[in-house]
Amino acid sequence: MRRVFIIALLSICAVTASARNVFIPIAGAVPGANNTYFRTDVRIFNPSYSQDIDVPIHFLPQGEDNTNIAGQLFHVPKRQMVVLNNVVASLYGWTPPLLGALRIDSNNAADYNVVVDSRTYTDSPNPAAPGTYGQFIPAFDVDRAMKQSVVVHVSSSPDFRANAVLMNPQLAPATVTASLAFPDGALVAPEVTIAIPPMSMIQTAVPLLFHTGRAFEDAFLQFDSDRPIFTGASVIGNHSSDPFFIPGVEDRDEVRPLL
Repeated sequence: MRRVFIIALLSICAVTASARNVFIPIAGAVPGANNTYFRTDVRIFNPSYSQDIDVPIHFLPQGEDNTNIAGQLFHVPKRQMVVLNNVVASLYGWTPPLLGALRIDSNNAADYNVVVDSRTYTDSPNPAAPGTYGQFIPAFDVDRAMKQSVVVHVSSSPDFRANAVLMNPQLAPATVTASLAFPDGALVAPEVTIAIPPMSMIQTAVPLLFHTGRAFEDAFLQFDSDRPIFTGASVIGNHSSDPFFIPGVEDRDEVRPLL
C-alpha cells in the first residue's frame, strides 16, 4: 500500500552515524540510445511489527560534489511498503533529464533490516512489441563498497553496448584506476584514471571511458580505488534495448582449497 508522505529538506551531514545508509548506484529519468527513455522505480519495505520509520531519499547528480545535498522524507508505517514510481522525476526540486545515484537512510539503528531495491527500465522502442525492458539494481550497504573490484560480462559490439558505473559513497573524493581486458587478460586499451566527487557517481560508455573504438565480447573491467566505492556495468542489447546490470565484486588475489 502506498502512503501519503511528508516532504522535508534534510542535509546528508545531518544523518546520524547510527542510521542505516544504503545506496542505489545508478538511477535517473533520462533518454538513451535507440529511442529509449530510462527511469527508475524504488520500493521501500519496513519489516518491523512494532515501529514506523522515516526514510530520507537523496538524489545525487552525476559528477557533482553532493556532500550537502538535500533529501526528501518518506514515512513508512510498520509492515508496509512505499511505492515510488519514476522516483527521480517525482522528488521535490528535480526536473528531468537526470542521471545520478540515490542515498536512502533509515532513522533506525544501522543493523535495522529495511528493504530497498529498484528497477530501471524503458518502454519498448518497437511499436510492434509493446511493453517494457528493465534491469534490477539492488541497494547496497555502505560497507559493501570496495577498493578493488572486477566487473565481468562486458561487451561492445553490433549486438551490445555497455556503460561503466562507478559510485563514491564517501564524504571525500575518490581516485580510481580502471582497466578493460579481453578474456585472456590482454588490455583492450591503456588504463585510465577517473576522479569521482564525494557522494557522487559517474556513468559513461565503456569505449568512451577508454578512448577506444575496438569491439570486444565478454571483456572484464578492473577498478583500483583509493577509497571504497561501488562499481558495475549496464549492458544493453542493441536490437531489443533489453538491459542487464552486473554489480562489481571484490577482486581478491587468493587461492583456497576445495573441500
